[in-house]
Amino acid sequence: GMAYMDARELPGIARDEAGNERFAQRVQSTLARLRRVDAAFPRDVTVHHLWGYVHHEQARRERARIAAAEANHHYLLALDLANARPRARAALLQALGTLQASLGNHRLAVSHFERRARLPFMRPEAELAFHVALARSLFHARRQPEAVASAQAALRFLDAHPELASHRALVLDLLAF
Repeated sequence: GMAYMDARELPGIARDEAGNERFAQRVQSTLARLRRVDAAFPRDVTVHHLWGYVHHEQARRERARIAAAEANHHYLLALDLANARPRARAALLQALGTLQASLGNHRLAVSHFERRARLPFMRPEAELAFHVALARSLFHARRQPEAVASAQAALRFLDAHPELASHRALVLDLLAF
């Protein structure tokens, strides 16, 4: 529980000198907690998902390749352990796709996103984010016709969900490729 609460706070920590110090300390304390939980409950999907998430946030903030590799390792381990849990698999494949896209590995990102597409979506926001991320990675993987089709699917999805209207400007910006 505590590791989860700590991890959830990472993205909101200020990006100034004091914030960077707090972020680094929070990462270390959260990882130490996860190592203790892992010792007690080895091969737990949630532990490795969270472990991946912490390193993913570290990679995002510090542009650290080692953190990205660690995130990838823990996400893949969690994915392997989650074979009977479609919701966990969906979240992990989305995270893996997002991680690889951020590293410029768009072909690999597309393969994760395509696997994610076959699993259920729990929230319209998640489905919209998926369509946008897939379209962008298809474009960067030089698969233009599919990228355009995916971008059009994102816009149709946006039109079909008036409650997502506040995301329109960002979506149009992200799809301006």
